[in-house]
Amino acid sequence: MDTPTEANARFADFALEVLDTRHLWILRNDEGYAHWSSENGVCFPIWSQQQMAERAALRSLPGYQPEQLVLDVFRDSVLPKLRDKKIWLGVNLTDEMCGIEIPCEQFEKEIASRVV
Repeated sequence: MDTPTEANARFADFALEVLDTRHLWILRNDEGYAHWSSENGVCFPIWSQQQMAERAALRSLPGYQPEQLVLDVFRDSVLPKLRDKKIWLGVNLTDEMCGIEIPCEQFEKEIASRVV
């Protein structure tokens, strides 16, 4: 089970790691990027570490592979499209896809705005 404390810690780790490495990880297969419907609407998962994305794919989304994405490209190209479609972001989710799901606007406020 995933507690709010654990989810918040992974979110904080995501911010530190992504701002340091300047890239993040998404899941993709031949048909496109991983996403699913959740209680908040459609969710698009992102991770700060390749290993976390790999574990999530193996456990919860077989057939998907981690793909590295430069943070600036995500912020400038991908994030606006997700925001326009009102898609939420699942940040550093567990391999069972548990954790924090936030709207793109909150992500931009808390993380993307720190990128110079």
